[in-house]
Amino acid sequence: MKNYAISVEDLTIAYDVKPVLWDVDVSFETGKLTAIVGPNGAGKSTLIKAIMGLIKPISGKIEFDKSMKDAKKQIAYVPQSGSVDWDFPATVEDIVLMGRYGHIGWIRRPKAADKEIARDMLEKVGMSRYADRQIAQLSGGQQQRVFLARALTQQAEIYILDEPLKGVDVQTEAILVSLLKDLAKEGKTVIVVHHDLTSVKDYFDNLVLVNVRVIASGSVDEVFTHEYLEETYGSKVVV
Repeated sequence: MKNYAISVEDLTIAYDVKPVLWDVDVSFETGKLTAIVGPNGAGKSTLIKAIMGLIKPISGKIEFDKSMKDAKKQIAYVPQSGSVDWDFPATVEDIVLMGRYGHIGWIRRPKAADKEIARDMLEKVGMSRYADRQIAQLSGGQQQRVFLARALTQQAEIYILDEPLKGVDVQTEAILVSLLKDLAKEGKTVIVVHHDLTSVKDYFDNLVLVNVRVIASGSVDEVFTHEYLEETYGSKVVV
């Protein structure tokens, strides 16, 4: 029997009266690496923002596994790199330590144990030697690794990443995908907004195809078909 960390039912969201998501029903399986895929403007980022409670829907509901206490606090989020102010005056270690604030609060100072967790996660993403570097001095791929390290320090149950592989170098992509697969194997729920159709079969367990509504969702083997892709993108798709 499948376990679902998140269930979305009858979700509709509109901006200025125009529907961005319409009557969406989809569930995200615990312990699986799931891609959300669709054309630009399809509502992919809107869907994950709704799950995190950042956008209020017109109708519908989002429910979390009842075994999860304070489910919203159990979400670690990695935003699109283009939405981040990289001129923010902070070191790499400062950024990664921010992932501990949900555990220690914003007023208290991080303890030695928190700093050790942050250092361990920087080691995992291959960024330990950049700990004292200003975040603005890093390449795009390095910045993305740092933000994944920050998410890992939260030690959450659900990880949501918005286009984490867009524009990164080959080495960073390999590191990120390996870590995301490890999280799923540990029983975490990992949801990734993804753009590259050529890597879907290699990287993901499950797939959600979105274009305002959910076209199809399920295992990659079931959903990653020419018929569903053509329905999603509105034209012939060559993969």
